[in-house]
Amino acid sequence: MEAKEKVVIWYKDADNSIIANFFDAYRLFDDVYITLFQGSGEFAAIGTLKPSNLYKNCAEIDEIITTFTNRFDVDKLINKFNSLTAADLLRLIEAEGVEELW
Repeated sequence: MEAKEKVVIWYKDADNSIIANFFDAYRLFDDVYITLFQGSGEFAAIGTLKPSNLYKNCAEIDEIITTFTNRFDVDKLINKFNSLTAADLLRLIEAEGVEELW
């Protein structure tokens, strides 16, 4: 996968039509990405991606490690991720309000 991926979330409605929403994801390290879900309930999720079987040039969420419910400086996180210590990352998680953490 690339440093930036297009992520698709799709489902079939009552008429069996496919509804798809597309989002941007940025690699943090290895196969771990941060996906930015924009819209009325903006949030971000850190997790792994897998290739989409339905949309050939897109990825889908594979596993979610954690989600952030508050708005935060995503550009700073992406650009400075490799210089963060574990303590820095834990402080960020605590400060931003984590919805899930496995």
